Amino acid sequence: MKDGASKAPPNFKEHIIMKAATVITSILLILTIQCYGQDQWETWDKRYREINYKELIDSEKQYADKTEKNKEIAQYYSRLDNYKITAKFIGKTRPIDNNVLMSMKRVFKLFIGKPDQLDDAVKNEFLFEIGGSEVWMPIQTQLEKPLKKEIKKGTETILYCLFLNEHLQEGKIYNTLLISEFRKE
Repeated sequence: MKDGASKAPPNFKEHIIMKAATVITSILLILTIQCYGQDQWETWDKRYREINYKELIDSEKQYADKTEKNKEIAQYYSRLDNYKITAKFIGKTRPIDNNVLMSMKRVFKLFIGKPDQLDDAVKNEFLFEIGGSEVWMPIQTQLEKPLKKEIKKGTETILYCLFLNEHLQEGKIYNTLLISEFRKE
């Protein structure tokens, strides 16, 4: 060295670059894990509003009664919404009631289209206890085995449901909660 300054070992720059890359990668990994962990249910919770089942059903019945009393109001109506409810799994299953499936298809057609996609997506209903009432709820076929495996009979769970409401002209009302996802409470 002509000017008397010390020179870093030849691998020193590579060593610093590798250390910096390792630190940056570690920070990104930690941030990704934290964000994913926090966001796992955050999206579901934002899209599915928590409701009180009894209040929902009472409100729908009151609206149906009011509609039926006023013949100037269209007697057929339907609506679709996303709700989150807490329910206790009773452990019973049965094939979906055909009238319920047909109602779901009519509402699905009005709001989403392609009602036939429900044919393969929904086959059975599971029985839950919600606020002291037993409620049969259709479930997406792909969720049946995981729910039976993860949620034991008598266990409370959080259910993310597509609410399909239909009021027929004959006065029949369907309030169907299609289970779209679930998680342990």
